Formats: sequence, structure tokens, C-alpha cells
Amino acid sequence: MPGVPEIGEFVFRANPSFELLVFDRLTVAEKSALAPLASDTDFYGVLRPSVSGLNLKSVNRDLALLFCTLQTPGKMPAYVRAELGAAYEDFVTQLVLDQVLQVEDNGAFVCGAGAQHLLCQRRRTTNQPRAFRSYHNKL
Repeated sequence: MPGVPEIGEFVFRANPSFELLVFDRLTVAEKSALAPLASDTDFYGVLRPSVSGLNLKSVNRDLALLFCTLQTPGKMPAYVRAELGAAYEDFVTQLVLDQVLQVEDNGAFVCGAGAQHLLCQRRRTTNQPRAFRSYHNKL
């Protein structure tokens, strides 16, 4: 689209309001609650919010890798585009709208409704490939 930046040109970071925890390091109660997900070989653990207003999110290994990679702000890694293909823009947009990732806007990082004006102009509906599709929103 003319005048609309490519999503690959934006700077992203992992939302610092979440802590990434591998399943093995959860409490006994948390492990019990997440037991059905643990049988999925792609399941990694959870993003636990440190502030109110955010929800606990379960994540697969691919999303955990992306979250770790973006602890240091930067452009979306090339492997994400390669893995997702046509679903790339929609998937990255959804992660920002779900507040898992943040995107830089005039020197500040925004997510959720605060990022809609940046990313939703480009949004299309596509199917996600297996590698990232097991990202679970709310438990």
C-alpha cells in the first residue's frame, strides 16, 4: 500500500509487562491447571503478566523464541517471515494487538489499541502455518 510502511520496517520488542516461564518452572498449581496443554509437544510454557489488565498466555516454542529474541528491540527476525509466509503480517499484527509484542511509534513502544493505527491498515485474513498457530491467547 502506498504511504503505509512495510511491517518489516517497524521496530518491535517483547512486552516487558510479561515474564516468560517454561512449564517446568511453574508452581504445582499452575502445572496442574495447564496439564492438558503439556501433552502438546510444541507447548513451551506461559507469559505471566506482571501488571493488571493483561491475561496469562500459553505459548509454544516458536513464540517463546521470538519473545526471547525481542527482549532487545529490533526489526522482526527474518526467520519469522520465512516460517509464516503469507500469514506473516497478520500474525505479527495479532501479537501486537494481543499485547505480547510492542511496536515503536515516534520513540515510544505501544501495543493493543494504541498500535492499531500503525498496523491495521495492512491487515489481511490468512491462515497461519503450523509452527506459530498453537499460540494460545487467553487461558
